[in-house]
Amino acid sequence: MVITPGTVNIVPMRISPRQRWTAGAVLGACVLAGIAVVPVVRARVHKEAAARHLVVDVDTVVPGFFSIGLRGVRVSPEGAPGISMSLDRVSVDLGATLRPSRVSVAGGLVQLNGSENEIRERLSRVRNDEPSQTAEPRAHTELHAEGVKLDWERAPGERVHVEGLSFDRTTEWSVRAADVHAARGALELVAKGATVTVLDGMVLRGLELDELTVGYAVPATKDAPLPDPTVEPAAPERGVPAGDLFTIPDPKTIFGDAKMLSVILAPRLADAAEVHVKSMFLSANLRGDAVRIGPGHLDLSRALDKIHVAFSTEKGEGVTPLSLTADFPAAVGDTTIVLDGGPVPLALLGVKEGMAGLTDLSKGSVRGRGRITASADATTFDVALDLRGISIKQPRLAADTLRGLDLAVSARGALSSPRKLRIDDAELRVGEMKLGVRGSLASTNDHSEAAITFEVRRSSCQSLLESVPAALFPIVRNAKMSGVFAASGRLSFDTRSLDDLALETSIDDGCKMTAVPEDLAREKFMRSFTHRIFHPDGSAGEETTGRGTDAWTDIGAIGPFMQVAVLTTEDGAFFRHKGFNHAAIRSSLAANLKSRKFVRGASTISMQLAKNLFLGREKTLSRKLEEIVLTDYLEQVWTKDEILELYFNIVEFGPDIYGITAAADHYFGRKPDELNLAECLFLATLLPSPVRYHRMWEKGELPEHWLKNVRHLMAIAEKNGKITPSDLQEGLKQSITFYKTGARPTPRAPVVDRRIPQDEMDAWQPLP
Repeated sequence: MVITPGTVNIVPMRISPRQRWTAGAVLGACVLAGIAVVPVVRARVHKEAAARHLVVDVDTVVPGFFSIGLRGVRVSPEGAPGISMSLDRVSVDLGATLRPSRVSVAGGLVQLNGSENEIRERLSRVRNDEPSQTAEPRAHTELHAEGVKLDWERAPGERVHVEGLSFDRTTEWSVRAADVHAARGALELVAKGATVTVLDGMVLRGLELDELTVGYAVPATKDAPLPDPTVEPAAPERGVPAGDLFTIPDPKTIFGDAKMLSVILAPRLADAAEVHVKSMFLSANLRGDAVRIGPGHLDLSRALDKIHVAFSTEKGEGVTPLSLTADFPAAVGDTTIVLDGGPVPLALLGVKEGMAGLTDLSKGSVRGRGRITASADATTFDVALDLRGISIKQPRLAADTLRGLDLAVSARGALSSPRKLRIDDAELRVGEMKLGVRGSLASTNDHSEAAITFEVRRSSCQSLLESVPAALFPIVRNAKMSGVFAASGRLSFDTRSLDDLALETSIDDGCKMTAVPEDLAREKFMRSFTHRIFHPDGSAGEETTGRGTDAWTDIGAIGPFMQVAVLTTEDGAFFRHKGFNHAAIRSSLAANLKSRKFVRGASTISMQLAKNLFLGREKTLSRKLEEIVLTDYLEQVWTKDEILELYFNIVEFGPDIYGITAAADHYFGRKPDELNLAECLFLATLLPSPVRYHRMWEKGELPEHWLKNVRHLMAIAEKNGKITPSDLQEGLKQSITFYKTGARPTPRAPVVDRRIPQDEMDAWQPLP
């Protein structure tokens, strides 16, 4: 019997005459043991086995009345590694002519290593000629086995284990298995209560399974440890990593896999053969998120020209089940898969409360429709899923439960050779928000490329805000907005030349907040106010700052080199953009694609302020969406100088060190207007990870590679016209000395104010 991971069927293996001879040789050896005294039996067993290139060992021979019993029988073919049987007890009943009438096996283990073809080839090499007729059991000999185990390693990472295997053979084979467990990579099949009926010639007439679970699991990945800032990092690898950024399946492979199912099943299924799975479950575990759907019903049948597979969910009153049907050609033709049905309540699908964060299941439903056709040249698809009233509590989405989510996804296109995906029309709809996508993706063994256009359809800003669950916008959900919003864009790249990545966007943002909650009002931040901070242990706290407090420094009293520093390291286009730096987004996207992971962001000063002033630190979709909305709000209500002033006074520079006033005092024992160019640039280099980078202060000295980077940033600032050549020469001479305890350094005269150029296009370069 062959259980092949990747399918949902258990099918018998075709047994060649030589393989039937091998089984017969074992039985023949067992028969001989019952017609002589024990020493003669052992000698005859070994002789007959050797003649057939088998190694047979028997621990105990027990003669009986018209029967023979063998205990501890071990059988393996000579020159065919990876095939062995250990049988606990073998009983042979003899007829009146001392010919075996029934052979029974109780308990044992069959061990196989290799694919079906490899095992078949090994057995065929054991003996090239046909066995003698005297060694072959007669056709009327009944065979019976129970309590046998099968352990089969088909390939690395691909294993089949069967418990409680039993079978009977009279005029046909009846095979049963209590438990079958098959695994291939991330795919797993678990079957219980399998019953197989096989006609003579090993052709399947019927199969029934009490329960079948098809599972897919992707293990969780661990985050890489953060580097120590006091240790100089290794030089980055040059060039683009080899291989695909993404993999597009080849339609020929899809068609071949579908065809292979027919090739495997058709010869092994009798005409009108049927397979029934009483309870089928589909499960997935994607990096810790477990989902199990079922039970459903699976039926498979063989007609003359096709193999038909049908899966459907449980029926319910007033519910149209969700069904998935597939037709595989037995000879020639296309493979078709059709999805149809619903709406089906999530509870009827077998979804349990809390599964993947899903909750309030009585209100959620899913509807599906679509058709996939696989041919030798292309695979076409036109599918759609519509989910209504979904409630989900998922920490990666939002802190609170998302309730009443309506989500629809549709896609139409084709897979063509060689490995190209064409998206003719795809749409994601969340309430009134509609995102349309078109384009193509292609991949080969050494590169990937994409050309995608996208469009957010024009909608009322207020309707967009009201379309999504309130938990996605906990801060701005009570705001009122006017205007309309629309956006479109184009993204294209080839991993062989990611520096040429093209990202074009057109945004029509007419959204204005006409009313905001009190916590967002501009007036709150024009006086002393309290904002949330985070302690090194991750716990939240509060700090009071604002005009009139000791923690606040007006923009005019902050040395101009501090502006130079953040415009060089964080946001070179701050005075020109409206909250979002599209050039930085493009550069960040190219860098992340090159590294095959997130290595660089494109957060502007305005975005950082929105996050630090209004939001927490949770890494959720909700926080990112609100960051975008609040950045737009900041740019509409505050001037650029006011945004900078707020930013400098609340940004984190180290553990419990918030604002430029505290940072200048903690690191250098100075006031903000005393800081020189080197000190300002050093403080700016802390912003990406202020608590971790504080280790340099704790050790009391600046690592040489960090000082080298600070001086490199000075050169960038001079090149961009932010400082003069004389400022650069003076800055290169400056050292960075930390203040710890004791007498404070001698005060410096305030740095003379100067105009920071704002109108030329800077070559924005983030920290390496």
